[in-house]
Order: sequence, then C-alpha cells, then structure tokens
Amino acid sequence: MNRVRNVNAAGLAMTLLLAWLVVYPILIVVLEAANGPGAWSAFFTRPGEWAALWASVWISLASVALAAAIGIPLAFLFEWFDFPGRRTLGALIALPVVLPPLVGVIAFLFLYGESGFVTRTLQTLLGLEQAPWRLQGPLAILLVHAYSMYVYFYLFTRAGLAKLDVAMLEAAQALGAGRRATLWRVTVPLLRPSLVGAAILTFMTALGSFSAPYIFGGGFRVMTTQIVATKLNGDLPLAMVETVALAVVAVLAWRFCDARKATTCSWRWGRASHRSAGRSVAGARGCSRRARGGDSRSCCCFRI
Repeated sequence: MNRVRNVNAAGLAMTLLLAWLVVYPILIVVLEAANGPGAWSAFFTRPGEWAALWASVWISLASVALAAAIGIPLAFLFEWFDFPGRRTLGALIALPVVLPPLVGVIAFLFLYGESGFVTRTLQTLLGLEQAPWRLQGPLAILLVHAYSMYVYFYLFTRAGLAKLDVAMLEAAQALGAGRRATLWRVTVPLLRPSLVGAAILTFMTALGSFSAPYIFGGGFRVMTTQIVATKLNGDLPLAMVETVALAVVAVLAWRFCDARKATTCSWRWGRASHRSAGRSVAGARGCSRRARGGDSRSCCCFRI
C-alpha cells in the first residue's frame, strides 16, 4: 500500500514539474500572443515574417535530407561491415549527440570558417591570398546542420538494423528477390519507424536552431533569429505571435510524420508469387516466423 502511494506521489510530482516547465510557458506565450491583435495583423501583412517562416521550413527540410544522406550510409557501414577500428570510429561518429548545439557550431567554425584550421591549411598549401571560401548564408547553415544532425539518422538507423530479423531477409531472397530488391522492399520498409523518428527529431532540431543561423546566417533570416530581433526591437507581442507560428509549424510537421508511420507487422499470411524470367517478384507477400523458446513467435510481413 505504501509502495502504491509512493508511486502515485512520484507521478503527481512529475506531472506538476512538467506542467510548470512545459505547459506554463506555452500558456504564457499563447496568452501574450492572443492579447495583441495588432501583432497578428502585422505578422500576416509583413512579407518579411512569411519569408522568415518559409526559410525555417525549407532549411529544416533540407537539413533532414542532408542528415539522412550522411547518417544512413554510415549506419549501414558500421552495422553490417566489420573492419579494424569499427567500434572506436563508431563511438566517435556518435559523439555530436552528447555535445550542446553551440559546441558543434563553434567546432565547425574553428574547422571550416574563414580562419579555421582546414581553411588556413588549404590557403597555405594552395598559396592563396584569401580564404578559399566564405561560410555565410543558407548554404553555411545547411552544412552546419548536416555536420551536427546526421547523428540522429546514424543512431536511429543503426538501432533499427541491430533489431532487424535476418530470417526475413533470407525469406525475401528465397522468393527470388535480389540484393537491391531486398534492400528497398524489405529492409527499408522495416526501418521506416526508425527513419521517421530520426526525420522528426532532425526537423524539430533544425526548426528551432538559433546558433547556426545567428553565426553563419549573415543577412539571411529564419524565424528563430527573427523572434530575437523582434524582441530586441521592443515588440514583444509580435515576438510572441512569431513564436506561436513556429510552434504551429512544428506541431503540423509532427502530425504529418506521425500519420505517415506505417504498420510493419501483421499477422496475416499472404501469397507469394514470382517470375523466374527476370527474377522479379511482384505483388507478393511473405511472412517469416522464428520460434524463440517455446511457443513465443515473432512475425513480420513484407511486400516484395
């Protein structure tokens, strides 16, 4: 009885803490934005506000694409292949996940900025009078985001590959699927929850990124830097409206990705059919079951 009371008390304390740290600030922002009708009209009528909001959206989408292009191949490489130093390199690659965002931005600046180590080295080797590049604007922001956010796709994809049932891959090959067909029609669909989770986390992180656009953005404005600039100009109601608009975009993106999650496990047997002419397996369903001690079974269906 005492244990149940302690659990209930701990749950109540955690709920109150979350309400104070999460719900209360959100309510304050929403109420401040609702009390400024002039701020709403200013937000909807100023082209700069919509330009900053759109910049945040497409920068976040591009950051997801770049992070996926880097993190997913690295996950396959370090999970499916064995080579000397794999564990050490794998730990180093995952290091950005434990670093604060500002630390990653400063590290990128010290390495690839105009006075960075790599930049100065190339300038000396090539005998250039000026730095070979100047990191500023949206391209620099995307490079920083890709440098610091690929780790989400790397960790999520590698975790999904570690839980992947090899028997399902063998079943796909037994049905006549080649390596490419097995990858795109079996492995990738099974990794979809991991990929969606990594995409959501990367999009939200890029959407709320401030240090990279502030340091490398120059005259390029995203909504986070726009909010700070509005606040510094003394227009607090408009800053609250901008915050609400950014939060609405984040919620809509989360709902969209959550709706795209597909169920990858089903308990139905399907019929598998394949043609041996081109060994192309079309419209077939296979199901692989693996007994794990006694009557415990796991089944996952896929479409080839």
